[in-house]
Amino acid sequence: MSLLASETHAKVAAVQSSLSAVESHLAPLLAKNPKEVARHLGALENAELQVSLAYAAASLYFCHLLSQGVDPSDHPIRQELDRIQLYFKKVRATADEAAEKEASRDRIRVDVDAAKRIVHHFAHAAEASVQRRVEAAAGRS
Repeated sequence: MSLLASETHAKVAAVQSSLSAVESHLAPLLAKNPKEVARHLGALENAELQVSLAYAAASLYFCHLLSQGVDPSDHPIRQELDRIQLYFKKVRATADEAAEKEASRDRIRVDVDAAKRIVHHFAHAAEASVQRRVEAAAGRS
């Protein structure tokens, strides 16, 4: 076997190994009913899953075109991949907004009414303390 043939054989084996890894990674998900999977996910997680699956399928088709000797840069799959990437950005922006809202909701907030009651109570206590001191000082003189 020539050096070129062994390099080609190694690359084909690597591609086969990668495809097997993709298949084994997706097998548990693809074995389930999509409606069942969607029912257990939140809206944002479901959107992430749908976009990820679309990107995986389009990427595999892109690789298929490359393996067939077709230039995918002029093929409509390139536009589809770009469109899916825009959806990735939208989903990521939505996730960031949701995380920001959650963080702002978890921030400590001052209960204004409770703060007023505490200040009012201590103001009266301070006045009473001052009054006792004045009376005690007046009683000594």
